[in-house]
Amino acid sequence: MQEKTKKIIDLNNIKSLLFVRLGKLGDMMIAGWIIKNIRKAYPHLKIGLVTLPKSRELFRYNPDINRLKLWSPVLLPALMLERFSGWDLLVDLNDEPSSRSVLAQKLLGAKQSIAFHNQKTAGVFDVTVPIASREKSHVLDRMAVMAAALGAPAGKAGLVPCVYLKPGLKEEMLAAQQKAAGHKNKVIALNISAGHASRYWQTEKWQALARALLKKYPGVWIKVLNSPADTKDAKALIKGIGSPRVLPYHRKNLHEFLAEIAISDMLVSPDTSAVHAACGLGVPVTGLYPEPYWNFVSWKPSGKNTAAIRSPKDGVGNIGFDQVSKVVLKMAQKCVG
Repeated sequence: MQEKTKKIIDLNNIKSLLFVRLGKLGDMMIAGWIIKNIRKAYPHLKIGLVTLPKSRELFRYNPDINRLKLWSPVLLPALMLERFSGWDLLVDLNDEPSSRSVLAQKLLGAKQSIAFHNQKTAGVFDVTVPIASREKSHVLDRMAVMAAALGAPAGKAGLVPCVYLKPGLKEEMLAAQQKAAGHKNKVIALNISAGHASRYWQTEKWQALARALLKKYPGVWIKVLNSPADTKDAKALIKGIGSPRVLPYHRKNLHEFLAEIAISDMLVSPDTSAVHAACGLGVPVTGLYPEPYWNFVSWKPSGKNTAAIRSPKDGVGNIGFDQVSKVVLKMAQKCVG
């Protein structure tokens, strides 16, 4: 449930704002939403972002940011120089207590600072805003509280992650996909990679799901998405499906991965950044989630045409094929039309 917060800081009275968010790609897609919202409400602002090096590519084509700064032990001395560029306001978007948030506030030396209220930020940041527990609120609802505090509230329909694609890449890849699968056929992407053992679904289950989709919907093609580390499993899966209606995929970089999702008619994926990318790109998605209830509540897919299946115990591997198949085939029916 979204908390209601009145505007605390008037951004009409400042010239520059520096966001700090040191998180994974999913975290940064959520951060992208609030940055976009602030940019739209206050086009006069100079907006900066401090993030981790691994998130750099996600913001390469983001027009909402004027300056992107990277946070790492090697680059911290350079970040300290930012205090001389006179940022008016530092906004820390970390929704969990973090020593790095406190360090960033001290190093960057903005004229004013705001963060979510917790035991580390209280008394350190000039202003703190209330935050709901992660067991009771979605991360986008928590970010909406900060947006409201900065005078940029959003309706529920607007609470979706933000992803910007490399200009022209989507169109280029869509043309290649349509040449291979046909213009009228639908493409359903299966992302088998998750980055953590608790989020992997077994290859034999992916194989059975692909076969079920291909059997039920003659106009559907399958596309297997994977990270470089899971290339061997992806090849085994494609071979096991044993159908000519499976598109080849070779991920070269993050932008191609995001574009592959954007040109898909539907996505099935474990709980990972791919789910949030699909939400931001308006692609129907079914997400598979491990057991922790707080993680499910905080990170389940947002927006329309989404579904989430939570494991009855431990990791995603304990989610049964029948349960996933029922949900995915129903969603696919809407996509196929």
